Amino acid sequence: MPGRRNLLKHLRTRHLVPALLLLASPVAAHADAGIPMLPVTYPLILLYLVPVIAIETVYIRQHMHSRWLNTIAATAGANTLTMLLGYPMIWILLTALEFHSTELLNQTHSAALVTALTAAWPTPAYGDPWAVPIAFLLLLVPAFLLSAFVEGILLSRLHWLRSERSSTRTVWISNVFSYLFLAIVGCLELWWRDKHL
Repeated sequence: MPGRRNLLKHLRTRHLVPALLLLASPVAAHADAGIPMLPVTYPLILLYLVPVIAIETVYIRQHMHSRWLNTIAATAGANTLTMLLGYPMIWILLTALEFHSTELLNQTHSAALVTALTAAWPTPAYGDPWAVPIAFLLLLVPAFLLSAFVEGILLSRLHWLRSERSSTRTVWISNVFSYLFLAIVGCLELWWRDKHL
């Protein structure tokens, strides 16, 4: 395996030298470089996964009259899947959109458009305690749409609920309630952190 060892050594050297040159170059750091929202908000969403599952379970059980055990298992599985995969995927897509929209961002004078396009990696104005919560809310919108769509397929079309009745509308409404909970509690938590940390 000497050929493989040499290849690995070459790759390490090839990537190490440019990295060291970048670190050694005298470039000023910018305080307004932005905040990647995934590491800020994703732990918060995972923290509230159990209440989200509880909200959706109670709503779906009440409207579908499905069995408790099936409803808990179905909503827990669907929410775990969409929260573990969906929110990071939405963040990655919106980050890519933001980086490809830099020319548009430089030319626009619309604060609403800039806020929407930079939600994945915002540059909060100094002293604005609501910059991160607003970005969090903007990220929740596509996450809600993806989550409700995927959960509707899993619970209704793939029959995770084991119910004969169609549950797509019920799943969407249950997601409205759970995402309202996430929006309110998440914004308050992020605002509190900004004020007290």
